[in-house]
Amino acid sequence: MRKYILIFILVIVFMLSLFYYHSQNKDSYILHNHDSVFLEQEKMIAVSTYNIQFGKGQDKLVNLKRTIETLQSLDADIISLQEVERNSLRSYFNDQVYTIARELNMNAYFSPSIAYPGLYYGNAILTRFPIINTKTMHFHHRLENRAALVVEVQVTDHSNTKCN
Repeated sequence: MRKYILIFILVIVFMLSLFYYHSQNKDSYILHNHDSVFLEQEKMIAVSTYNIQFGKGQDKLVNLKRTIETLQSLDADIISLQEVERNSLRSYFNDQVYTIARELNMNAYFSPSIAYPGLYYGNAILTRFPIINTKTMHFHHRLENRAALVVEVQVTDHSNTKCN
């Protein structure tokens, strides 16, 4: 009987831990990793999009470092990422948004399209500019949910604007 009580207690502790972990990872979040940088005069904004497939390459191996090197080579001011994971089993519990944003020295917004315990999978937008406002539009589907992100960034320094 004691054995069953111990197993029951362990299951309860595991379930509570899982619930807590899930509640900490299922929501959208913003990372402010980058000091305010604004668009230089006469410079164009470089925008890119990239489906990273949670860091899985053509060789079927998950290697986020390789993905980061590809993103660095783009030298984009704003990058939209698809199939990004946060603290999921198949990406080795790595917060990919945090890792990529830190390595690229960019701000980021992440919102999962799918959020189950052990799988937090969705889109992210990284930017060199300050993030002012965000919105996630969820599209529910019986097979797999989708989402679109809207991010408002400040590209110019309003404090240096002269008013007459």
